[in-house]
Amino acid sequence: MRTPSLFSPHVCSTGRSVGTYEPDGLRLAITGPCYAMSQVALIGAVQPDVTVGDGEARIEFRVERGWDLALVNLILLPRDAGVTARVFPATQRVALVAESAEGVQLLATRRVDTVTVRPDAWLSLGVERLGDRARVILNDEPALDADGVPTDAGAAFAYVGRLAPVEVGIEVAVTLRDFAASTIEGGDPSRSVVRVPRPVMDPRHERILSFIRSDLVANPGTDPQAAERRAIGRAILNMIGETQVNLEVAPPPESTAARFYAPRRVIYVDEHLMTYTPHVATMLLLPEIVHAHQERAGLPRSCIERELDTAKWESRLWRAWFGPEGKQPPGDEIEAEFTATVALDNQGRLREAIEGLCGDQCAGQ
Repeated sequence: MRTPSLFSPHVCSTGRSVGTYEPDGLRLAITGPCYAMSQVALIGAVQPDVTVGDGEARIEFRVERGWDLALVNLILLPRDAGVTARVFPATQRVALVAESAEGVQLLATRRVDTVTVRPDAWLSLGVERLGDRARVILNDEPALDADGVPTDAGAAFAYVGRLAPVEVGIEVAVTLRDFAASTIEGGDPSRSVVRVPRPVMDPRHERILSFIRSDLVANPGTDPQAAERRAIGRAILNMIGETQVNLEVAPPPESTAARFYAPRRVIYVDEHLMTYTPHVATMLLLPEIVHAHQERAGLPRSCIERELDTAKWESRLWRAWFGPEGKQPPGDEIEAEFTATVALDNQGRLREAIEGLCGDQCAGQ
């Protein structure tokens, strides 16, 4: 966990919670909320390639700063519901928590007396699941069991919280290392631990990627507009390559044509998008590719700046294809929206439009 190859920390728009790769592992540090309107202070990192159904995930951690306030969690996180092993090192209390769209449910908690927990020492935290029963493992010792946990297989997500009012400036820092996932005896073989090396691409995406390679990257034109298309095409493929984002065809978490889902580092594309013209399909996929790259790079930090960045990419590509004013006339309502984005960009009003459109979505981020 000393490089971004396995775990990627969240990017906090406030800059008050950060993840850095150190010689000992991934250091997650908190001095305040991750987003401006957050009521809690926490930061996490996800391992999106390993899926655990019936099995165990385990990670080692060491509290570097803020021992009395540190809270360490390891969650198996599918798209809709998860199970979390939680430890409060200073009080040696562990908990099992079920999380879903409906909220958080505490399943069980207890103080562990059989495990020595002390500052500056490496500790091991594991969550084991068999069907709807889960167990917390602390330093190789079973610490807590509970029934009724969500059963959907999920990725491993570790996060650190701070037990203090959000406005307090005290730092909590925890280093993570040595993640492991394994199957357990008695588990359903169809729900075992699976690691799928990325990138994974649904073959239906090949139509769009081939179009990017042929129409943009390999464009034979000699005019400035053709040169711009080549530059954009190379940038798109580079962003996909650098992020190692998975490209899947499945209903996005929200009612959109495509959506980048950061916890799994995957772009979900609705099947209907595959029926659009290559120009429109590329335009709808482009913002999510940019979002994946933003998450990987950690920039821009704020939600509004990220949405503005993606809108500028859309405007740039639509202009490169159809000229300074965009496509005239647009072929349908979707193309009209792209041409309107170009017009707003030309008028210097793109930020104003993004703030109006995304203000609620980005509130506090």
